[in-house]
Parts: sequence; structure tokens; C-alpha cells
Amino acid sequence: MKSIKQQQEENLMRRVAYWRHNPHKFVEEYLALKLFLYQKILIYLMFKFPSFVFIACRGAGKSWLIAVYTVTLAILYPNISIVVVSGTQKQSSMLMQSKIAALYNASPAVRLELGVPAQYSKLGGDNPHIKFLNGSVIWAAAPTDSARGIRAQIIVVDEYRMLKNGIVKNIFEPMLVGGQRELQFKLDNAEKYKDYEEQSGIIYLSSAWYKAHWSWNTFSQHVRNMVDNKGSFAVSIPYQVPVYHGLTSVKAMSKIKDEAGANMDFMIEYEGVFAGDTEGGFFKLEDIVRNRTIQKTMVPMTDEQYAENQRLSKPKKTCNINKIKGEIRVISLDVALAGGSANDTSAIILMRLLPHGDSYHRHVAYIESVYDTIETDKLALKFRRLFEDFECDYAVMDAQSYGYGVYDALASVMIDNERDKEYMPWCSINDEAMKKRHKNSSALPVLYTVKANAQFNSDIAWELRNAFERDKIKLPISDIERKEQMISSESAKYLSMSEYEKIRVLSSYLQSSLLTSEMVSLKSEIVDGGKVRIKESGKSTKDRYTALAYANYYAAEIEKKLLTEESNEDDYGSFIAFI
Repeated sequence: MKSIKQQQEENLMRRVAYWRHNPHKFVEEYLALKLFLYQKILIYLMFKFPSFVFIACRGAGKSWLIAVYTVTLAILYPNISIVVVSGTQKQSSMLMQSKIAALYNASPAVRLELGVPAQYSKLGGDNPHIKFLNGSVIWAAAPTDSARGIRAQIIVVDEYRMLKNGIVKNIFEPMLVGGQRELQFKLDNAEKYKDYEEQSGIIYLSSAWYKAHWSWNTFSQHVRNMVDNKGSFAVSIPYQVPVYHGLTSVKAMSKIKDEAGANMDFMIEYEGVFAGDTEGGFFKLEDIVRNRTIQKTMVPMTDEQYAENQRLSKPKKTCNINKIKGEIRVISLDVALAGGSANDTSAIILMRLLPHGDSYHRHVAYIESVYDTIETDKLALKFRRLFEDFECDYAVMDAQSYGYGVYDALASVMIDNERDKEYMPWCSINDEAMKKRHKNSSALPVLYTVKANAQFNSDIAWELRNAFERDKIKLPISDIERKEQMISSESAKYLSMSEYEKIRVLSSYLQSSLLTSEMVSLKSEIVDGGKVRIKESGKSTKDRYTALAYANYYAAEIEKKLLTEESNEDDYGSFIAFI
């Protein structure tokens, strides 16, 4: 006859075994947390497969699901060690602190398993972690060498696309080796259970990204392994799922989709689709993504900031990026017009030409699309202000059609009433006919004017593609990346910014993403004489591309001039030596 205690233990073990096979039931029955159907399926599959990739759209509750999964594991498997790694240790700690704290407040069972917060939570110091009363530990780790030495049975990699290639394989996968728990039944029956090994596992979670990135290889390899029944599982949850369950409203999602337009970011963030090349595209996504490395962009002063700055005894520079020795700065403008005014597709690019041997590396520091309808003289004033603020040396713009109106404004003395300034007139440095439109001997020769034809358009297209292929041109990183960096930074100033200020500081990063989408969607055809003609596809535009191509082309012209001057100096030196 079994005692009541023995019966209780056996019943408990049967229930635990049941819950281990059905973890979603444990979450609902023991933790008393409500799960949607897709969350039940994901929790169940995370327990079943040793290698798992979850691509989640924004709003799918990925972080909350990580917390539920890790807490469930920690309770059902005493003394288990779980490592959660994000882009930084601070991100990992924040994820654990906010989400597990939410579970602690929502579930009496979680409070019972963890005890007093001051005892279980050790999220400060060098080894932040949360410890359960049953001996299980959830560690927060940074993707650095400092994480080496931790032993774990389960590794959860949050936003794995943000990590450098090789970090998981070289630092975190070795944690699983020798990470088996000391199980009492194995110690008591060593011979019987000598071949028993608990299944270790690694969970990758992220939003989608670019196919040119290593994160795509990880996802696609898991898909192949899943098809071949090799113990892997991969899943992507698009925005329709959280909308169906009421986590996001249809109205809000429709607004986001309309505002995104052709931007790849919507496909990546909300549809859970990895972005790749367009069939027949002229530019390769891999070349562009590889060169999106600029971390700091120019943020122009607002009118209020400018006025306040001018009132200082020693006004600050209007550009937040210092100019280095030998640097040349170029601003370019593509004017798209309708009805006499520049429409919402005019584009401006600010480019830094940084000396590198006998050439220049071309860094794009600012991108702007003029969304609002604007008169040509006001567009010219905006262009002129940015030239001054960015401390530019040269300007490039198309001077055909209504571009003439912008040129005429720039070729005249410009009055800036808001800044109480007067700007000297410009003149074309490469077109005598344009120069003669305004006969002004004091005009500054800084403006390279473009009158595009089929040959010129072909030349700038090849020149830009060549620059990307040779890694000579760099664009700002994604707005998604930059936002995550700012949120996880030590100062975390982003969180205290107004919505307007957030938009301002992220603007060029977002424009860089739009530029990437724009360029990848461009198609080409070879026309008479071997020239290439760039064409938009569908509703896409090419205004940002054109402004970038202008700036890049003029950068190449400056390089050629530099090489010619150096060659002449060498010839002159040889001539002197010969004499």
C-alpha cells in the first residue's frame, strides 16, 4: 500500500511528464496565462525541436513569448541553465527584466517559483541572471568573448540578425557542450542511465532581413533541414496573425502599409519576408546592403534651433559631423516637377568625399525627399541652406525643364528672411550657356549642372553600380538597426525624445532604406550603341537614385581631375630630373 506522499509524488511526476510533452497546457493550467493558438503551437514546437528559427513580424509578441518559453523550461526542468543573448547585454537584461517581471505580476505560480524579487533577480553586475527556487537559472549574455565559460542546455538568441556572423557558432554553441545537468536519477542509477542524454537546444528569433545577410542562410538551412526531417524547424509569422487575434488593429496596419509604399522595410518588418534581388534588376541588393555601414548622419537644425544657436555668444557649427583634412563635400538635387512646382519626389543627397590614396571614399551623410509641394524658389532656398549647413564645396543638380527655375533662383542673390541671411549667387562650372543666363562676375563657381541625355544616364548608372561593386560608396544603416541601437544605448536618449525629434534623427536612415528599395526595383535594358536605360517598375520612382547617381558621378569626375593633376606633377618632376 503506497503512502499518500508516494501517491502525490507519482501524480506529480505524471503531471510533470504530461506538461513536458504539452508545454502549452502547462502555461495555461499551471501558470494561468492565456495563449493564442499560434502561441500554443510555437511553444509546443520549441520544446520538440533542438534547433528552431522563429521569424516574427512586429506586433507578434516575440519578446513575451521568449519570456513564457524560458520560464516554462526553468520550472519544468529543475537546475536547467538557459542563456538569453541579444545585441548587447543591456538588451538581454532589459528583455528579462521587463517581460519576466510582467509574468511575475500576472501569474501567482511564477511568483511561487521565483520567490522574492530581491532574491531571484540579479540583473546587475558582470553576470546578470534570474534564479528560480528549484535551481534553474536564466542568464542574460552579451555577444562577446566575456560570455565564454557559461554552460547551458538551452540558448535563446533574440534578434539574431543583429549579431555578427560566427558569434553564435564560435561563442554560444560551445556552451551546449558539457552543459548536461547533474540529474539525481542518473547519479543513483549510473549504469542504467549511462546512455541517457537530455536534448540541448538553440532558439533563433528575429524579424526578417535581407537575403544577402547571413541570417537568411540560417533560416533557409533550417527550412531544408526541416524538410529532410533533421531535427530543425523554421517558421515566419506575418502581420495577418496578430491582426487576426486583435493584437494589432486592421486600421492601424492599413495606415502603416499605405505609408510604407514600396519600401522593403514593410515586407521585412511586417510580412516576415527576407528581401532579395528583383528579377532583371540593374543593382544587386547584396552590393547595396554590404555598403550600408554609415552609423552617423547629418541632422539639420530646425529654424528654432538655428535661431537659438545664433543667440549664443559662440554659436555652434550647424553640421553635427566634423569635416576632416582633405575632405570634399557635395550636395546633389534631382528636381521632379509638376505644374510649375517641385512635387513630392524631389530628392536631395549630401555626400562626403573622404581622401583614400589616389581616390575618395563616398559617404552619404544625408538623404531627403521633398514630400510636400514646394515652389522652385523655396526648393532652391532649402538646397542653399543645406549647402551652407553641411559646409559643402560643390553642388550638383539637373538643369532641364523646371530645373531652370531652381537654377535661376540659385544664380541670383537669395534672401533668407527666417535666418536673416543673404546668399551669394552661384553659376555653372561646366556649362557656358547656363553661366551666361546670369552675367554676374561675383557668382560663385560651385554648381555642376546636368542636362541628361541617353549617354549621360547610361554613364551615371554604370558609375554608380561600379562604386557599389568596389565598395567605394557607403550608405546609412537601416532605420530599424539605428532605432534598436539608440534604444539599447547607455544613455537611451531616444526614449525621452518627442515623436517629431525621433522622426528627425531617423530620417536619413529611413530614406536610405527607401533608396535601397528604389534601386533594387529598378530594371534596365540595353539600347542603341550599348547604352543602358534605367526604368522604374510599377509605381516605384527613381528620384533618390538619380540624386545619388549625380553626386557619385561628380565624385568620380573629381577623382579623375585629382589623378590628372598628380600625373602632370609626376611628368613635371621627371622633366626636372632629366634636365
